[in-house]
Amino acid sequence: MNGQLALDMTAGPLYRPTDPDTSRDAAVLALETAETLRDRCLQALRAAGEHGLTDFETAEIVGRQQTSTGKRRLELERAGLVAPRLVIDPQTLALIPDRRPTPSGATAIVWVAVEHQRANAGGH
Repeated sequence: MNGQLALDMTAGPLYRPTDPDTSRDAAVLALETAETLRDRCLQALRAAGEHGLTDFETAEIVGRQQTSTGKRRLELERAGLVAPRLVIDPQTLALIPDRRPTPSGATAIVWVAVEHQRANAGGH
């Protein structure tokens, strides 16, 4: 193997039969580039440590669109390699996913490589 992270991506179809040709073309391209991008996303999340990254921040670091890095991060999450960064809600004292602002002003979940998920989730 070339050192890249390999995940089994055969669990489901690449596209739906009703998808347009552009979606089919994108699915084929993603197969060719997904492994490399997945590895780059995981490297960025590991480098971010406990601070973590939103999908938008990851996209900026790896030089791809948020939609592409979000897909790869979802694969990493399903593989158990990344998880939401948990913080304690000061009102309820419950553990909740941390969020940061996106370029649009909405908020996005902060993700961390699982080795950086703090057991105590003591704060921002």
